[in-house]
Amino acid sequence: MNLDTEVLRLRALVEAGRLVHQSLDVDRLLDNILVAATSTVGAARGTVYVCDDDKRELWSRVTAGPERLEIRLPYGKGMAGFTAEKGEVLKVDDVRSSPLFDPEVDRRTGFRTENALCVPIRDRQGGVASVIQLLNKPGGFTQDDVQFLTLMGDQVAQAIENARTQQLLLASQKMARELELARRIQTLLLPARLPTVPGVQAAARMVTSREVGGDYYDVIALPGGRHLFVVADVSGKGVAAALVMSNLQAALLATTALGLDLPAWVAHLNNVIYDRLEGSRYATVALLLLEADATRARLVNAGHPPVLLRLADGTVRRLESTGPPLGMLPASSFEELTFELPEGAQLLLYSDGLNEAAGLSGEELGIEGVERLLVELAALAPDPAADAMLAAVAAHSSGGPEPDDRTLMVLRRG
Repeated sequence: MNLDTEVLRLRALVEAGRLVHQSLDVDRLLDNILVAATSTVGAARGTVYVCDDDKRELWSRVTAGPERLEIRLPYGKGMAGFTAEKGEVLKVDDVRSSPLFDPEVDRRTGFRTENALCVPIRDRQGGVASVIQLLNKPGGFTQDDVQFLTLMGDQVAQAIENARTQQLLLASQKMARELELARRIQTLLLPARLPTVPGVQAAARMVTSREVGGDYYDVIALPGGRHLFVVADVSGKGVAAALVMSNLQAALLATTALGLDLPAWVAHLNNVIYDRLEGSRYATVALLLLEADATRARLVNAGHPPVLLRLADGTVRRLESTGPPLGMLPASSFEELTFELPEGAQLLLYSDGLNEAAGLSGEELGIEGVERLLVELAALAPDPAADAMLAAVAAHSSGGPEPDDRTLMVLRRG
């Protein structure tokens, strides 16, 4: 290789390095680098194929009029596919003597391929990230061409890595914006403040473990001055659980006018959730129906942690599950617990993010721990009691495994 040729190739490498840092448009970058490679080597045509290991395919986008068409080629097929699969340089002086050459491509395009050079381009981990294929150099390709394309390939690999990093960043930013929007919508779906219920003080809190959660609480006014207090927990976490939660809320609100008694109402909700989700997701729900005078309550506990009833003398009664979670089984039936709510009594409805909160040692707070907090904070009004309870649970689980959504509702009679 003479001095002029060496200088030309060094200039091409410098220009390729400049292009890599000039744009994050991978198509434009590869086009420019390919033009530099073909003109410097003296080839008639070239293509840069990007490797997709997951699909074991090569792809390249080529210009066809005003549009770009994507070409995909399986690993092992053709000359470029061989290089991608084996990771070896392939230099063919007469393509018609090679079993890897597919003459059908020439027949379709009208181009006559004489010789070819395929060079694997490796990423930082040593895997084949792409393949540069050049065709038809007068006199054939040389070892100097292989060396030059290998160096040029470093720029190609950098361009692809930069573009992929940028794409991941943009996708992450888009996801963050969408999650923030979902979080705002979920917040709007919850009551901004609990309605005033004669004879009862109430407070509710929800802390999600991720941007959006699968817990839900609500207070729904019913005919005759009655109110339905709801705390629910959808299986799983994140966006999928939040979508099911929204579906449950919509079904609950849409059926308030049916006039069903509480067990029949819950059974109807169960069928709605099961029919739509086919048992793939379910929700544990505590539904507490408070009569107009607030002295009598009805409860259906659909697979939820026990609702805790603290009486004025300090004793605590656990109101256990009266049926399976909603959406788990078709045509489920539910029993109803009916009980008095005397003056000074407290009720705690909560999701299992409280009782299952675990610290460094792995020890869960447990139902007993939740009961203890309810008794210890009995002197506080529901609002400060709810805040103090969440703070105590957070302190218990500090340093422990990833928390679950935590939701609670505190009611005090009188």
